[in-house]
Amino acid sequence: MKEDAQIGEKLVAEKAKERENDAKDRIKKRLKVFYNKVRSEDPEFTDNKVSIEVCRGYPAEEILRTADELNCEMIIMGTHGKGIVSQTFLGSMAKKVLGRTRKPVFIIPLPKEESNLTSHDI
Repeated sequence: MKEDAQIGEKLVAEKAKERENDAKDRIKKRLKVFYNKVRSEDPEFTDNKVSIEVCRGYPAEEILRTADELNCEMIIMGTHGKGIVSQTFLGSMAKKVLGRTRKPVFIIPLPKEESNLTSHDI
C-alpha cells in the first residue's frame, strides 16, 4: 500500500516537472521573439540577465520573496484578467505585488490563447 502511494507521488512530481519545463520553454520562446524585435528596432540593445523562476506557494508572497532573494531590479508579470471588467482592473495578484514592493513592476497582458493558463498548469 505504501509503495502505491510513493509511486503515485512520484508520477505527480514528474507531471508537475513536465508542466514546469513546458511553461519555461514557452516563456523562453516568447523572450526570444521579444529580443529579436527589440534588436531590430535598436541594434545597440543587449540582453539583460533574465531569470525564469517557478516557485510553489502563495503567488504574491513567492514573487516578492524571490525578487528580494535574487536582488531583482524589476518584476515582470503576465496577467490574464478574467470577466467582463478585465480591461479595466488589474488581476488580484498583480495588485498585491504592486502594493507591496518598491521595485518597478511591469504588467504584461497574456495573449488570448494563453489567457487560460493557471498556476495549476505549471
